[in-house]
Amino acid sequence: MVRVTADPSSSNQDIQIDDVDIRPCWAGRDVQIVQVNGSSSVEVDPDSTVSIRVDVLHTDVSGLSSSSDNDWESTRWTIGGSSECVNHADFTNTGTDHTTFSADVPNSNGIFDLFVTAYEDDSCTSGISGIFVLDDAVDTTGGVPSIGHGAFVEGSSATGTCSNAVFAVVDDNSRAVCDDGEQVTLAGFDLDQLVPATAEDISFIVRVAARSSDNDGADVGRVSLSWNGGADYSAVHTTETIEAESGDDSLVLAHETGFCSVFGRPWTRAELTDANFRVRVGADTNDAGEQISIDDVDVKVCWAGRLVNEVRVDGSSSTDVDPGDDVDVTVDVLHVDAPGVSNVDDNDWESTRWILGPNSACVNHVDFTNSGTDQVTFTVPAPDSSGVYDLYVTAFKDDLCSIGASQNFILDNAVDTRFGPPSPSPDPDDDPLFTCDGIPNDASFLWFLARGNPGMLKNFNRGHIPPGLLKSFVGRHSGWDWNDWGDWDDFDCDDIEDWWDNDDDDDHKHRGRRGHDDDDDDDDDDDDDHDDDDDY
Repeated sequence: MVRVTADPSSSNQDIQIDDVDIRPCWAGRDVQIVQVNGSSSVEVDPDSTVSIRVDVLHTDVSGLSSSSDNDWESTRWTIGGSSECVNHADFTNTGTDHTTFSADVPNSNGIFDLFVTAYEDDSCTSGISGIFVLDDAVDTTGGVPSIGHGAFVEGSSATGTCSNAVFAVVDDNSRAVCDDGEQVTLAGFDLDQLVPATAEDISFIVRVAARSSDNDGADVGRVSLSWNGGADYSAVHTTETIEAESGDDSLVLAHETGFCSVFGRPWTRAELTDANFRVRVGADTNDAGEQISIDDVDVKVCWAGRLVNEVRVDGSSSTDVDPGDDVDVTVDVLHVDAPGVSNVDDNDWESTRWILGPNSACVNHVDFTNSGTDQVTFTVPAPDSSGVYDLYVTAFKDDLCSIGASQNFILDNAVDTRFGPPSPSPDPDDDPLFTCDGIPNDASFLWFLARGNPGMLKNFNRGHIPPGLLKSFVGRHSGWDWNDWGDWDDFDCDDIEDWWDNDDDDDHKHRGRRGHDDDDDDDDDDDDDHDDDDDY
């Protein structure tokens, strides 16, 4: 409620009110503009890094505010499930300022909004602004992936002309201090262990965690790479601007676009060994009195090619089948170019080699020639012998499984041919399934009767075969030679149960069919056994 009272400067003077409006005022922060990689949206890989720029209007209310009410000292960003508080440079004078920092996008495919809030203090706890939402800011579904190691790795040693150069190896808040023209050189990244021998278009992203002693928005790092132990270096890429003066370091990338780069030359896997590969980061400050302090230098290696993401057998991670049976193998492959440096066919996936026990083959399937993730399914035969087998899968660029090999994908214990389903499966009409009472679940001798020549029955007992298979047995099958075993009606549960109960007795050990026993005294039981024949 607003009340307006007339207070004329002299008696008998009136005021006439036509309208009453109100404008609220307050001290605080207002996020006005947010950009990702210089735009309102960006397409990138899952688990990659984007550059975020934030413009904030931060003000006092004249005559009412305390000394810090207009401060802007930290910013929180949220993308999908990723979130972080950035303690950047302090802006303490009323006005509009901006800051830029790096953020990691989610390690999954999707389209994500970006949420940004500005704070008065260094730890994103007080003086919160309204939430700025940049809709559909980050799209990881159609970006150009790099299929290298997928993560930044640290080196193990550092030398150079910067003070305490070794402090640039590990992110531990101990920093190498570099004036103009000074530099650190890092080695020991083990990159050759991360890249297959057939990798194409090898390229890199270098990430530097650093501060500037007197931030004015123009300080950067100068990054170059050596392929021969430091005798020569590649072209220089400058990083994004190093803005942090205190608190968390700026995480800045070279190439500053956030994409992989060849740094001006082609690379081979042999040049990535610890003896050959070096990263050099030099200070490039815009004022001779300024310094950059480097806390950590990491490298991500990228290459074009094929990466087998997932393999399934019969729709699952493993399957039980009979020896020699067919198995359906489904393969998902990510096949990509390295951004900006690839040849026209480096992302192709046109054939796949599989190995299962002693069996192997090259499958020339449909050609996939556009970067992305695709899937094929083909049939392979299981080994002819009993066992548990790993499945090996490799994707290739050509139709002949000869060039552009991916790394091997190994599906452990994929195919088990020891206890597969009976083959052939019994026909309920022709080969009825019987279960005899009194035979325990580990009566595994019956499994042999169900899967092969019934003559096996008189040669095995429960002590010879692993337990836990079947306690049922099937009738005759056209593929079996019964010979002197006679017709199905001559088999009787009484005989089987009697055989089981007496299998430790040599006189009964081989009893497997009524009328074929080793003890003449049992002949008297034959007629009784036939009484139940019609029931089966």
